[in-house]
Amino acid sequence: VFIKKGYISVTISAANKYNNVNSEIIAKDVWAEVSQSLKIDNKVMPEYKVLREKNATYEQSPENYKMIQNINDLPKNLRLAGDWTEKFLPSTIESSILSGKKAITNV
Repeated sequence: VFIKKGYISVTISAANKYNNVNSEIIAKDVWAEVSQSLKIDNKVMPEYKVLREKNATYEQSPENYKMIQNINDLPKNLRLAGDWTEKFLPSTIESSILSGKKAITNV
């Protein structure tokens, strides 16, 4: 959940189970949880937009994990960043940000 100026943004990773679910149902379910968590009166659901990006998260595999382990063997003047480079997080916006921070602070 990201609280932004004028709106709340929710990202649901690995949400394939919602592929065939109506957007209104998703919005109502998400709003019920968000409003309860943030202690917002949920009687009136605000305007919403449901975006679906079915290929946003790649399938993380043991082979990919082995490849990430070898990142430490890169030349000292080369840094890689991206969600896929984080060893202990799924492929998310948060892992991308953390990866970028590590890349610039480990120079």
